[in-house]
Amino acid sequence: MKLSIITTTINEPTEATIKFCHIAQKYSYKFCIVGDKNTPHCSYIDLMKKFSCLEYITPEQQESEYKDLSSNIGWNSIQRRNIGFVHCVKRYDSDIIATIDDD
Repeated sequence: MKLSIITTTINEPTEATIKFCHIAQKYSYKFCIVGDKNTPHCSYIDLMKKFSCLEYITPEQQESEYKDLSSNIGWNSIQRRNIGFVHCVKRYDSDIIATIDDD
């Protein structure tokens, strides 16, 4: 069974985010963070270098790969996590997807 964890955030990586990175790494889950316009992108790109389980989906990637969905959701919305659901099924063939908050 393939499990993924997703979230969206506008915060710097929190203690909860780091803990979920460790959990995902330990159990070979994928952890996808869906960025928004105000997300500190460099912080999550740097975090991906530390955790192979982590994928940060940039706004540019969302616009490129999921243009219609992205346009329908709009920016500055927690509903951007829906891109994470689609992404994990499409890219990782996830059977179970858990959605979390970073606080």
